[in-house]
Amino acid sequence: MTHWNGGGGWSSAWMVIAMAVPLVLLVASGLAVALWAGKRPPRDDGGSEAPQILRARFARGEVDEEEFRSRLAVLTGVAQTSDVGRPSGGR
Repeated sequence: MTHWNGGGGWSSAWMVIAMAVPLVLLVASGLAVALWAGKRPPRDDGGSEAPQILRARFARGEVDEEEFRSRLAVLTGVAQTSDVGRPSGGR
């Protein structure tokens, strides 16, 4: 008599609940991880500050134009171009 009157429909309800609870927990934990990852501050390795410091040193006259361009190329990872197109004065 365990299934008297077809179980009253509760067997189906418990089966749906048993499947829904893990699914809800999985979605909630995924959202929590996504929110946590989104709130972390971006990693700063100091690379963005170095060109600003170099520009300030150039503006104060601590480094000349050649040294400024050379160091800026190293910091930004841009290969220095040849002197084509640069004014020939000063060399």
